[in-house]
Amino acid sequence: AADKVVEQGVDSKVVLRSVGENLARFHSVSPATAPTKLRTYREGGACLVWDHMRGDILQKIKSCPHTRDHAYASFYEARLGELQTSMKLEGLPSGPLHGDCFLDNVLADPKTGKVAGFVDLEDACVGPLLFDLAVCAIGSCFNPSPANDLDFDRLEALLKGYCSTSRVLTPTEVANFLPFMRLALMVSQKVVRFRLVAF
Repeated sequence: AADKVVEQGVDSKVVLRSVGENLARFHSVSPATAPTKLRTYREGGACLVWDHMRGDILQKIKSCPHTRDHAYASFYEARLGELQTSMKLEGLPSGPLHGDCFLDNVLADPKTGKVAGFVDLEDACVGPLLFDLAVCAIGSCFNPSPANDLDFDRLEALLKGYCSTSRVLTPTEVANFLPFMRLALMVSQKVVRFRLVAF
């Protein structure tokens, strides 16, 4: 797994650039060429983003005695509208999403750091490509604890790799990248929720 390759000393920027290139290639595949119809994010996948958008997760937070009075509950509720609006933005390119593109779901060569493939496709679906890139950024570009801050060198490597292909970000995607990173932090089960405070 790519996270282990980085832990073993391969330059994270090399790995992230390769992840970006290969994620862009993944996004360039036409869903129409798939042997079976790929579900949309409204039917599942993509970190269960549709469950968040419908308010199902908020309902669970509010109905649980351990979470309903927690500071995160009001923090989450205040930002839920942004999630609902952003995922429906007009003009966002749509296509196949991995849905959970963290480094532990990427296989990389342990010597070169080059990506060999993606695994754990249970969250795969069709949706806004920007969502997938944002999930990859929040899952791959933060420094480990205790720092837990955004590593801009890693983020730059990921984005340069992504944009080095024919899949170039549109002006709408560029303008909404940071909001989508916030949204990805809200819905990803693998990320410590309180990273959101940094945004």
